[in-house]
Amino acid sequence: AAIMGGQKNTPEIKAFEGLRDMSSKVSELARSVMVELSRPKMKEGDDRRFKPKATPEGEPAELQTKGPLSREVVVRFCEEANKMLISDESIDLLAKMSEQEAGPASVAWQREYLEHLGVQQDHGCAELARVPQQFKDDRDVVKAFAGFQTACMVSMKKAAMVRQERQEKAAAEKAAELETPRGEGDSAAAAPAAD
Repeated sequence: AAIMGGQKNTPEIKAFEGLRDMSSKVSELARSVMVELSRPKMKEGDDRRFKPKATPEGEPAELQTKGPLSREVVVRFCEEANKMLISDESIDLLAKMSEQEAGPASVAWQREYLEHLGVQQDHGCAELARVPQQFKDDRDVVKAFAGFQTACMVSMKKAAMVRQERQEKAAAEKAAELETPRGEGDSAAAAPAAD
């Protein structure tokens, strides 16, 4: 029984405990809504950039769908996703997409990478949302998670810069093409005939 100010189970204490329980449920609901809102359309088979974890025989491995992520899985995901997101390959792929397509593609890769490590996507996303609280006293995990979050932002900014550079280059090439004098065959046809 809860004790507050020397009193047990007063209506005020019961109301406070009810609010605390409701707050916990609202927080859990908010996490599940965020997972749902961030869920891009799942790709299957060869359309995926990262294949789900497989057994040594090549069969799909059973994915973690319950319980907290281990410290090792969190650190591995954060460090490897960080490298993946800021890789030249990822920046190139994101830069080829519109801004509206790039964000969902990046999230899809992160979700696929969770399954590549053996964690079901939705469960992994929900558990990653808990990492700052679950591992708040673990300096290495906090650092790895912060690096992952930074990589998410940096990859989008780099891709936007590359996309802009490519658009400017294409526009300059098109303008140069329009300003280039026509070939001799064209200019001869345009010149007045000599008598």
